[in-house]
Amino acid sequence: MMDASSPGNVHLVGCLGSGMAALARLYVGLGWAVTGSDARALDPDARASVDRLERWGVQVTPHAAQTPTQPDLIVRSLAIPADHPELAGHRAVINRVEALRDLLAMLDIPVVAISGVTGKSTVTALTAQLLDQLCPLPLLYLGAELPGYTDQFHQAEPDQCAVVEACEVLGGMSRLPRTIAVISSVYWGEHPASYPTPASLTPAFRDFLAPSRVAVVPYDHRELAENHAVVTFGDARADIQLAAYEANPEGFVATYGVGGNEIVACTRLHGRHNAGNLAAALATLLAYGVPTEALRGLDYSALKPPRRRLERVGDLGRTALYDDFAHNPLQIAATHQALREMHPGASIAVHFQPRGFERLHAFGPRYAETLGLFDRVVVAPPMRTFEDTSATVDESKFADTIVTDLRHRGVDARVGGLADADELASCDVACVLDILPITATAARLRAHQNEIATTP
Repeated sequence: MMDASSPGNVHLVGCLGSGMAALARLYVGLGWAVTGSDARALDPDARASVDRLERWGVQVTPHAAQTPTQPDLIVRSLAIPADHPELAGHRAVINRVEALRDLLAMLDIPVVAISGVTGKSTVTALTAQLLDQLCPLPLLYLGAELPGYTDQFHQAEPDQCAVVEACEVLGGMSRLPRTIAVISSVYWGEHPASYPTPASLTPAFRDFLAPSRVAVVPYDHRELAENHAVVTFGDARADIQLAAYEANPEGFVATYGVGGNEIVACTRLHGRHNAGNLAAALATLLAYGVPTEALRGLDYSALKPPRRRLERVGDLGRTALYDDFAHNPLQIAATHQALREMHPGASIAVHFQPRGFERLHAFGPRYAETLGLFDRVVVAPPMRTFEDTSATVDESKFADTIVTDLRHRGVDARVGGLADADELASCDVACVLDILPITATAARLRAHQNEIATTP
C-alpha cells in the first residue's frame, strides 16, 4: 500500500463506473497521476463521463492488452474480473472497495459512511452539502455527480471529515473505516447475488454498524443497532420525525420534529422519498454532534440532488424529458410520484431499460404493478450486469411478459428500444429509466423530434 503523502501512478480498469469515477476524483485530489480504461470509452452515451475524467486530468482509453503506462497500482472495478487481460503481469492490483478503504485509512480522518439498499447517493449528497454550511468542506466520495461539488478537489484539513457512499454490493460497505455508520433504507431484492435471501441482509447491516461510534438507521429497523448509540429517523417516534410534507411544482416544504422542536425545510427537491432522504441526512448531522438549533438555521433551498435523480435533460417538442436512475419497483414508484407532483394533471410516458436478471427475478410482477402507474410504457429487452451469474434464472422474455401484463391492466405499453422519440413525445412528460446515463441518446431524441416538428 502506497502512502497518500507520497502518491504515485494509478491505473483504473473500468474507470467509467460511478464508483470508479468517484475514486479517480479522490486520487487526483491527493496528487496521484491517474489513467483509466473502460469498454465504454468510445460509446457516445459515455462521452460526458469521459469528458469529466479528462477535465480532471485522467487519460481514458478503451481496454487494451496492457496498460498505457507502468503504474505503481492498478485498481479494478467490481465489474472487472480478476483474470481480465489488462491485469495480467501486474502484482499491485486491488479492487475499488480495497482502494477506497486504503485511502480512507491513510487520511486518518472521521468517516461518515452511508449505506442502504437505495437512497444512499442522495443521503450522502445532502449530508455533505449540509455539513459544508457548518464546517470545512467534507472530503466527498459519491457514486454520482453532484454539480458544484464533485469537480472540487481538497486535501484533508484539520477538523475535516469524509462523507462516503458505502455500497452494499458484495458486502463492500463493511470493509471501509466508519466513525458514523448510516443506513438509508432496508428492503430485499436489489442485489440478490450479494444477499440471496431477505434474512441475509440483517447480519450484513449489523456488521456494517458494529464498529461505528454512532449508528443512524430508519426507526423501523432500529433493532439493527441494538446495544449501540443510535439516532433514528422516519417514524413519529424517531429522533428525526417527518411531521408534515407539502409538495409543489418547485419543490417541497417538509416539517421535521426533533426532540419537541420543529425544523421547517423549504427545498427545491422533489418527491416524498427525498423528504425521507433529508430526514436521514438530518439524523446523520445529529449523530455528528450538530445541535438542533444549528439545523434550524441551515439553507435547505440550496440543496441539490445528485445528477440523474429526475434530471431534466431537455424537451421533445412540447414534452419535458427526464433522465432517471430508478431501476427497481420502489424507486420507479417514487419517481412516478415525484413527476406527478412536478407536473400536476400531465400525461406521463416512461421508457424502461431493465438491467440485472437476478434483480428482475427477485422483484418479479411488482414491475408491472409500478409501471402501470404511467400513461404510456415502453420496455426494452433486459441486459445482464456483472452481478448476474450462470445460475441466474433466464429473464430474456421479461419485456414481452411485462408488456402483456400491462396491456391486461389497460395500460398503453409496447416492447422497444430508445430508437426514436415518437412514442415518448406523445405525452406531456417523458422519463427514461436506466442505470446508465442517456446523454447522447437524449440529444438524438431531441434532434429527431425537432426535425419532425419543422418538417412541412
